[in-house]
Order: sequence, then C-alpha cells, then structure tokens
Amino acid sequence: MLRSRMLLAVCLVITAVADILFYRTGLGCNLGLFLFILGGLAWVMESRRLWTIPGKVISLALLAVVAALFLDSGPLAFIMGMLLCFMLRIIGLGRWSTSVFTWGLSLIDFLLTGWFSCFRRNPAVKENKNKWGSISLIGVIKWGIPGILSLVFIVLFGFANPIIDNWISAVFKSLWGCLENITLPDPGRIFLWLFIGVWVWAFIQMSGRRFALVDWVVEQFRLTVAAAKSGGTFFYAFYRRWRRTAPAGAAVDDVSAFSMFCAGIVWRCLLLFNVIFLLQNLLDIRYLWAGMTLPQGMSYASYAHRGAYPLIATALLAAVFVLLCFSGDRDRSIWRWPRLLVYFWLGQNVFLVCSAVKRLMLYVSVYHLTLLRVAAMIWMALIAVGLMLILIKIVTGKNNVWLVNANLVTLFVSLLLCCFIDFRGMVADYNVRQCRENVSAVDLGYLGELGVNALPAVELLRSLEGKMSPEQQRMLNMIRNKLIIVLSEDRGWQAWTWRSYCLRQQYGHLPRK
Repeated sequence: MLRSRMLLAVCLVITAVADILFYRTGLGCNLGLFLFILGGLAWVMESRRLWTIPGKVISLALLAVVAALFLDSGPLAFIMGMLLCFMLRIIGLGRWSTSVFTWGLSLIDFLLTGWFSCFRRNPAVKENKNKWGSISLIGVIKWGIPGILSLVFIVLFGFANPIIDNWISAVFKSLWGCLENITLPDPGRIFLWLFIGVWVWAFIQMSGRRFALVDWVVEQFRLTVAAAKSGGTFFYAFYRRWRRTAPAGAAVDDVSAFSMFCAGIVWRCLLLFNVIFLLQNLLDIRYLWAGMTLPQGMSYASYAHRGAYPLIATALLAAVFVLLCFSGDRDRSIWRWPRLLVYFWLGQNVFLVCSAVKRLMLYVSVYHLTLLRVAAMIWMALIAVGLMLILIKIVTGKNNVWLVNANLVTLFVSLLLCCFIDFRGMVADYNVRQCRENVSAVDLGYLGELGVNALPAVELLRSLEGKMSPEQQRMLNMIRNKLIIVLSEDRGWQAWTWRSYCLRQQYGHLPRK
C-alpha cells in the first residue's frame, strides 16, 4: 500500500491530469485515459487482493470499456467504466460480495458520503500527529472565539474613531489592490478542480467498512449522548467528546480540565482585547486629552461625534463578557492570568468611558446641548460606576446577586436625583449662555421644543436680540408668545406643580409681542 502521506500528493497529481484532459476540450479518448488512470490507481493501492478471479475479470472488463471509449466516446461506456473502477476499489478493500443488494447499498453509501471524506481525519494527519501536534477542534475554538470577538470590537472602534476607520479602509484598499493584480483562474476551472479533487480523494479514502454513513452517525450519536449523561450541559459534553486524549494511565479530572479550557479561551480573549483597547485609548490620549493636531481633513468635532455612542456599546459588551466569564467559583490558580488581565481591561474600559464623556463634551461645545446628550452623559457615568462595581465583585469574590443589587441601588439613586433637576431649563440656559457672542448660532426651533421651562433662557436671549437678524427676532417672539400662552393656560389645580407656579409668577404677566 502507498504510504499514507503520499495519498494527498497522488490526489493532486490526478486532479492536475484531469485538468489537462478535460478543461476546454472535447470528449473522446480523454474519458478512456481517465478511467485507465483510476483503474491503475486501484491496482497500485491494493494489487494483492486484485489478483483474484473477480479482480481480474473486472480489470479486463475495464480495459474493454477503455478500448470502447477510444473507438467512440459515449456516456454509457463512461458510466460503465466508473462503476467498474468502483468495483475494483471495493474488491481491493476486501468487500467483495455476491449480493447485488449489497453492491447497490455500497454504491449509494459512497455517493452520499464520498464528498464528506474531505472533512474526516486523514491518515496523513494522524501519521504526523506526534511531529506537528494534533489538529484539534478545541485548539480552533481557543483562538477562534477570541478572534471573532476581537473583530467585533475592531468594527465598533472603526465606527467610533475616524482614524481607526481610515486604517481599516487603507487595509481593505491594499488587499483589494493586491487581489486586482492577481489573475484568478476561470470559475469553471476551479469548480473542475474541486469536483475532481473531492471525488478522487473519496475514491482513495474509501472506507473498508460497509455502510460507513450509518455506522458513523450512530457512533457519533451514541458517544455524544453518553458524554451528555455524565457531563450535564451540552457544551461540557461537546468538550468531553472532542478534547484531546490524555496520555495513557493519566488521571484526568474533567471538571478541572474544562475549567482550564475555559480559562485558556478567556485569557486569549483578554490578551487580544487589551491590545485593541490600548490602541484606542492611546489614540484618545494623543488627540483628545493631549490636544495634538488631528490628521489633515479631520476636525475635533467629527472625531468626537463618532466616538461617544459606539464606545458606550463597547463598554457594555465588555461588562457582559466579564460577567459571563467570571461568574461563580473559579480556581484561583487556574484563573490567575485571566484575573490579572481583566483588572487591566476593566481599567481600560473605565478610561474609555471617560474618553467618551470627553468626546461628548467636546461635541457639545460645538453643536450645543440636548436632552439626549445629557441622558448619554448620565448613562456613561452609570456605566463607569458599573464597571467599578464589577471590579470590586471580582476582587472581593462577591456573587452576581450582590452585583445586580448594587447596580440597581445606584440606578435608583441616580434616577431619584434626576427627578429634582430641571433638565429642560438647564439645557436651554446652557445653549443660550454658550452663544452670547454669536446668538445667531442658537437653535431656536429646539429652544421652543423644550417647553415653558425654557422661558428664562428665551428672556435672556431677548436681551441680546440686537445681535440677531430680523427673521430670527420674529421667530424668537413667536416662540416666546407660544410659551407664554401655554404657561397662562388654566389647567386646574390637579396640574399644579411648584416649578410651573414659580414660572407663572415670574413670566405669566409678561405682555406678548
């Protein structure tokens, strides 16, 4: 038998020969040549078993079909030749049978499962296992999950930071430029390679067992069910089913092994996250806090505007990740590095929230204050407090119930304090005072939307109307009159409030203009 590590090379060679024989050519003797190559491969792989009477008879029949294809090509001869090659391979595997029913099931099984052989563990991988290490699904998961989550944060930072967005665009442009310079084969030719390669590999890797599909499905189902019964959760059962086999005679504690597996994923995630967040925070330190000159064509307003809300989403995702990974009891010896990395990452998240507040304040200084931006600031402060509470939870070992209760108390106290603050009046007053030197920049439409609480700011703005255009003066007077009418309406004692009473006492007697 050919050495297993040469099988893949043989498959590639036959695929290349098929490309020469069939790509953009007519059908003729090339069909016979391809059948002859497959028959020869079957003989080279299992020549000893083919020296039997069935093997000789099938081989002579295959030579007759090849001769017929050289005489005149036709689909019937080619289909017969493929069946004869399949029979040669079956005989070589020691699966000769006198039952037509068995032959039919074997053929159906091959047609249904042949393409799947590319995804099974091949002998070449098994042979090089000790040299290169096993290709494990667990290993893919350990780096796949951190990689995918890191891409999510990179995308969010791309939305939040125009500089990172420019970097991502430059990378994609470079990759696209490289792809444009690469001349790819015709799609039909690629399909030919894949089709021939898959089925030649299936021909080479044909199983010696009968009805491999049914056997494989039953085996996987039985093993997974057995693991689930002893392991509890599906993911734990999946881990037990696919984890690398321990050395012979070694006592393996599955719970400890599973904890180490999770810790391995978490510290890889945190390592990548810290690098990505550090890059974002360094850019903020340079351009936001140190005030260095931004790249050409970029203003501080645009830099700040894009950052506030995506950074809040980033901080929330970070908090959810920490809660999922550090809930319950953890072996401190196994989770030592993840804990150190999460402390640093939580600190970076707090700084990220502070940068988001700084961005929002910078944006407000240019485009004024709104109720939504005030709510965003409060929300950012709550997130920063929540991150600090998560850090306290991890350090002190408190449970999630304590964390939820602490966050709820913080939220309740914050909302209670907000009930006593006149945000509408505060926003209106801030916007007017910020625009004293340039009153034409005041958004009069939004000022009117703030309601009667904006009357003090409207009156302050009227004292500066000399700096306004006649159109703006008319609009300001319309807004003022509308607010005075609303304030003067008698809505009954049931609608009385202390704030509305004070406003009515101060501005309800003012004449309209």
